[in-house]
Amino acid sequence: MTAALTTRHSDAVRQAVRSARENPLEYLRHTVPQRGWLMHPKGRACWVDGNRLGKSWAQAADIALFATGRHPLQTHPPPVEVCVASESWAQFVPLQKRLWDILPKDEIDPKLYWAPGQGIKGYKEPVIPIVAGRGKGSVITLMTYKQGALRLAGFNFHRAYTDEPPPESFIGELLPRLAQRSGFLRMTFTPTPESPPMDWLRDKIEAAEAGKPGGIHRYNCGLKPENVEVHGGIVPLPYMTPEQVQAFIDDCLPLEREMRVNGAWEPLSADRMLTNYNAACEKW
Repeated sequence: MTAALTTRHSDAVRQAVRSARENPLEYLRHTVPQRGWLMHPKGRACWVDGNRLGKSWAQAADIALFATGRHPLQTHPPPVEVCVASESWAQFVPLQKRLWDILPKDEIDPKLYWAPGQGIKGYKEPVIPIVAGRGKGSVITLMTYKQGALRLAGFNFHRAYTDEPPPESFIGELLPRLAQRSGFLRMTFTPTPESPPMDWLRDKIEAAEAGKPGGIHRYNCGLKPENVEVHGGIVPLPYMTPEQVQAFIDDCLPLEREMRVNGAWEPLSADRMLTNYNAACEKW
């Protein structure tokens, strides 16, 4: 009896593993911040946060779920036009790999394939056509910021995603491509000392906080043990232990720690501290 149960249990596990490989989207599990990002109700939102929170995984899940018609907040029925952009093709590879891993292979164009170190290939101009399932007819168009207006020309998107900080000029070209279809904008990145000037984005976030039109809503959670627990299975499963989270925080350079952990806009600046020092401070 016990042996029979064990055999049936093993068979069920193997079948579940096969099913998850064939259609990963049906078996996605998320952390609380990732789930919050998928369910964010605002049309324009930017997840500005620390490292190690799974922002890219959440972004890939959002793209795949929306394009295939499975999104928990499916704002537009398929077929849909989706734009995904990054700084360069080299920086684009990690997000494309996450997207490739979770897209159902029996629903995307069979011409597509994964080229290690290069990304998703199959077409001269990088695209991912959905050819079967609920999302049949949807197209995910991949591009870099440097391609700008030339790549965006003629498109009207239902949803657009940016990976890494985009320049204002690219967003200026992209937003009109979302207007006709009331499309959603989703941006994710961690600020670093090397990030391009982001004053324009901070202004748009402040506008959203003040309830002004044209703003972009900021989403932020911070790197904490409870924010790296994956929910949806039998029990929450952390992909980093509290000790690993603390070790990551301790290893961050002091000047960058707030950026790497909580998504602060600027590093702690020793120069600024010295500039603010004057003779009056000696009294203290």
